[in-house]
Amino acid sequence: MLPTFRPDKALNFGDPEALGTYLDRLEEASDSEISSFTTYIDALRSRHTCFHEAGCRLADHALVVPPYRPASEKTVDTLFNRVRGGETLDTAEVEILSTAALQEIARMHADRGWVMQLHIGALRNGNTRMYQQLGPDTGYDSIASNAIIAPLAGFFDSLEKESRLPKTIVYPLNPADFYPVASLLGSFQGQGIPGKMQLGSGWWFLDQKDGMEYQLKVLANIGLLSRFVGMLTDSRSFLSYPRHEYFRRILCNYLGSLVELGEIPDDYRLLGSMVEDISYHNIIKYIGIDA
Repeated sequence: MLPTFRPDKALNFGDPEALGTYLDRLEEASDSEISSFTTYIDALRSRHTCFHEAGCRLADHALVVPPYRPASEKTVDTLFNRVRGGETLDTAEVEILSTAALQEIARMHADRGWVMQLHIGALRNGNTRMYQQLGPDTGYDSIASNAIIAPLAGFFDSLEKESRLPKTIVYPLNPADFYPVASLLGSFQGQGIPGKMQLGSGWWFLDQKDGMEYQLKVLANIGLLSRFVGMLTDSRSFLSYPRHEYFRRILCNYLGSLVELGEIPDDYRLLGSMVEDISYHNIIKYIGIDA
């Protein structure tokens, strides 16, 4: 297990009150004053450093739609000062700030060799009455159906131009996005990092047999299954860990079915080595840790 950097609240530019509360806490944690976009990024960078020193090598970002609406530094500064002052921004203005902030955070990941994880496509708190009664994360979320490829491509490309696109795992919650995302990731592989851009395992509503199998099939069809970093567990419950065994059984069953169909070699040593890599070795090498 490793600590993970999860700054979702730092990008909550659509809710000035919640953002203000978070920034006040960030000021305290970073021992700094946040009075501009630059000082905001500096404060986040100090926490990024703290997490790195604690052994963190992965970040996780929850996005409904990846933001990509670039703007000038002056515009970004002006918008940040407005929301820091408690003003509510419109949708386009929120996207501008979210884009600038996520770009800066991604550069931090790249500079330190971290893995950036993007969980995309969860429509949260759809039932207002139950949200007001029970609060967030109480079972009233669903799969979103937004167009994510164009902004995701723009975001990746903006970092690739600087050679500061970090190792990235993308987890689409909508299975309709698997093929588009997998094809997009193929456009940004490279820099001498095998499997640098990864189509992540099925999660949440897809964390079941059909969802896992479909993700494996898409990856095998359009990517390179042997470089897959396998299943993850981001739950705080120890009862969630058996999903790794569940995943391994599904992986082995999938490969076994291909052998029976004559679509891949009946080579126990070759396939056994692939299963071992996907289940353990690939993620260790990918993160870059000793284990």
